[in-house]
Amino acid sequence: MKYSLGIDLGTTFSVVSIIDENGIPKVLNNAEGKTLTPSVIYFGDDEIIVGDGAKEMQAMGDNNIACFFKRNIGDENYVLQFGEKYYNAEDLSVIVLKKLKKDAEAFLKCEVSDAVITVPAYFNNLQRQSTINAGKRAGFNVLSILNEPTAAAIAYGMKDIKDKKNILVYDLGGGTFDVTLVRIEEEIIKVLSTDGDHELGGKDWDDRIAMYIGEKFFEKFGVNPMDDVEYYNDILVKCENAKKQLSQRESTDINVYYCDLKEKFTITRDMFVSLTGDLLQRTRSLSEDVIKSAGLFWEDIDGVLPVGGSTRMPMVLEFIREVSRKKPITGINVDEAVSIGAAIKASMENKNSNDKVMFTLGGYKKTEDVMSHSLGMVALDSQGKKYINSIIISKNKKIPCSERRPYQIRTGKNRNNVLEVYMLQGESEDISDCTVLGKYVFYDIDYVGRKPSVIDIEYAYNKNGVAKVSAVQRETGKKLPLKIEKIPENFKWDEELNEEEEIVHKNVVMAIDLSGSMRGTPLKEAIEASKTFID
Repeated sequence: MKYSLGIDLGTTFSVVSIIDENGIPKVLNNAEGKTLTPSVIYFGDDEIIVGDGAKEMQAMGDNNIACFFKRNIGDENYVLQFGEKYYNAEDLSVIVLKKLKKDAEAFLKCEVSDAVITVPAYFNNLQRQSTINAGKRAGFNVLSILNEPTAAAIAYGMKDIKDKKNILVYDLGGGTFDVTLVRIEEEIIKVLSTDGDHELGGKDWDDRIAMYIGEKFFEKFGVNPMDDVEYYNDILVKCENAKKQLSQRESTDINVYYCDLKEKFTITRDMFVSLTGDLLQRTRSLSEDVIKSAGLFWEDIDGVLPVGGSTRMPMVLEFIREVSRKKPITGINVDEAVSIGAAIKASMENKNSNDKVMFTLGGYKKTEDVMSHSLGMVALDSQGKKYINSIIISKNKKIPCSERRPYQIRTGKNRNNVLEVYMLQGESEDISDCTVLGKYVFYDIDYVGRKPSVIDIEYAYNKNGVAKVSAVQRETGKKLPLKIEKIPENFKWDEELNEEEEIVHKNVVMAIDLSGSMRGTPLKEAIEASKTFID
């Protein structure tokens, strides 16, 4: 049988699953015999170690460690040096993915290449594209990337659910937080809205303990061990272990040794809740925004599905009970659900899946996902005085999706006619609050005489939530070639206003008032008539 992998490429741990020959989800063991592989890399003099061995070196305070780099994937400014080599977050992800691929092949005793890789729902275009690149560089045929909460909903949705249910997927992992509202029906799972914070996760709970210890140690001895890189990793690992212990007991001790000084810190569960209360409130605010975006209220939610290892903290489960006034949904493994959902998605996407698997997965439901960021472009405001983010595709629109906009450009007979479009992701009009995806330059535009040429530009999100842009010159019907250029870091949008020629983007919206009783063929005919009128 040809297997397709579902890979949860996590900030702290990664998990791999398949759908076996009997159509049953199966989480694979790694070379160490465990289902969870720490997303930690140790760079030794002669070898690179990924997983448990690297985690042990981190616990010993070794500095040649790369961890928590998932948050920075797609960021060109994030670079680590080990020996003579430099690594960005994508490079590091490739190393982890190669380990996962090798271990999966050893477990299955066959070569595997097809995979669905999960990402936080709130990942932007650069992060999504970089994840796909990492998968390809690791030797995978990336069937698709899948939002982590959606993957968890797929795993949960395999259950025989007859009635419609609105489920809030509360995904708190080691380094990222996503919250997604899904409607699970008998044959389909619809994502209604999603939001999140890729810089909020279990690590931030660890850091609060570490900050507390550093401050108390400084108060007593006048030095802070957290300022010393040799002790930093060791203390962070102890704080992570303390967090886990507090899920089982009311208090735990952390012993800190630094410069012949030592101190024992007792951390109680109540103290831990007090240190991290604002982090929980950040998840509450995002959760309520997602529910509001879907036009619903807490009382419309049938249950909250906790996903991610950090949801094991008692404070999180109590928080879910408090805000939803319902018990958290149980019955799925919070560490494995995302990987299992990805494996189900992979088995369905792979055209080589056999009929037996397809039949056995009768509980599988189709999915409709949404994008968590609006796609826009740089345009002049209505007064023509400053540049703003003009949103083309709004967030929470079902993907894949596309929108088309026309532009006028004057062409020259003896010059290279180009059209520059600056693409953005974000909800604010303020460009500085958005992610600039790049300068999309369409070239080889034909000269069409003295009157302006019309360029129809199509903005789109594909099934992976990756932005795609294309353009057609209306007069010639020619699809224009495209090159994407990086924008200099010191680029200032207000300087561009001094240019002599400016192309102003305008939208014209036509609303047609139809009879409320129109149904079926008359309505279809009216729609076609309106299209003809617009043309």
